[in-house]
Amino acid sequence: MPMHNLQALVVDDSKVGRLTMMKKLEAMGLKVELAESGQQAFEYLARQHPDLIFMDHMMPEMDGFEVTRRIKADPATHEIPVIIISGNDEAEFIAEARAAGAIDAIAKPPATEVLETLLASLEKLGTAAPKPATVVPAPAPAVDMAEVQA
Repeated sequence: MPMHNLQALVVDDSKVGRLTMMKKLEAMGLKVELAESGQQAFEYLARQHPDLIFMDHMMPEMDGFEVTRRIKADPATHEIPVIIISGNDEAEFIAEARAAGAIDAIAKPPATEVLETLLASLEKLGTAAPKPATVVPAPAPAVDMAEVQA
């Protein structure tokens, strides 16, 4: 099974749902962080930028579509791919998820093969969120003290 060097955020109000996704994704080599609500996801995203987000559809207070719309509206997070996970995988639902800004919607619990295909396509297309560039300061130029004192 291919190993993916990606960091994922799993957002699901169900502890069982979060842990199930975490186990599947970690078995595939991903680093996984968890959030149990849209608000927790926003707090996490204020500090970290995962390569992708798996977003539960049905959550109290704010559903996955609304959380996704807000993530996509924020210039700091709009590049992060969001995948909606739901018990509903009908074409109309998938279209609604994509209209909210998700790259796809998958049935839950997702089959490992579905996740592999999705992750492989993200990596191939380079659509996983770009990491912020690390700025390395240039080395200070050598100074000849004789020239400075002259």
